[in-house]
Amino acid sequence: MRALRASEPTELAKRRCATGMRQQDIAKKLGISQGRYSTIENEKTTPDVVLAQRIAEILKCKVADLWPRRSRRARTTRAAKAVAA
Repeated sequence: MRALRASEPTELAKRRCATGMRQQDIAKKLGISQGRYSTIENEKTTPDVVLAQRIAEILKCKVADLWPRRSRRARTTRAAKAVAA
């Protein structure tokens, strides 16, 4: 049986934690559920442009800071590998 490894926190998660806010706190400010926010933070879904901008405003940063290009490339690569399998 293999042990599960915790994945590295996303940039969004790191910045949220640095503010001392919980997922629930940000979700409430955005008017969405904590579950939906969690899927965004864990990069299981991508927010629309307006929601991404609102998240960046709350965290006092730029959208590009939250979703750097390399993480998008990694998601694309993982998705391509899943389709190929």
